Amino acid sequence: MPWRTDLFGDELRGGTNALRISSSLYLAFFHTSVSIHGRRVYFMGAFTFCALAPTFRLHSMHAYPIVKDTLYSGKFVNKHVMFVVFPMSLVPENGGSGSGVVGHHGKRDGDVSSVLLTFGHNDRDAYTVRFNVSEILETIVT
Repeated sequence: MPWRTDLFGDELRGGTNALRISSSLYLAFFHTSVSIHGRRVYFMGAFTFCALAPTFRLHSMHAYPIVKDTLYSGKFVNKHVMFVVFPMSLVPENGGSGSGVVGHHGKRDGDVSSVLLTFGHNDRDAYTVRFNVSEILETIVT
């Protein structure tokens, strides 16, 4: 996969729940970390995987972390950790269930157009951000 292990760490770890965004794909966010000058720096990225059992094959993922410069500036967390960005939960914004089940209006609940991601920052704060699913899918590679 395209994740830059040389720059952003080679051990992809858990993060959010997986959310079914279409009849064929799930979306989720992971975290990873690297040591910079003896302190850990945590990053997050997104990935998709096939919604078809039994394989649930990895489909695509970010090559680079999702970074906002304000998340990586200011006071360090502690003497061992510089900055922490940790994805926590993912929910559909448009009211769909993310289940991929056709609802009573004939719309597939799994066709999610935008999501709300909650993430922790520096073990002190939590934020909720809105992502357009099509924009996420444009930034990840297979």
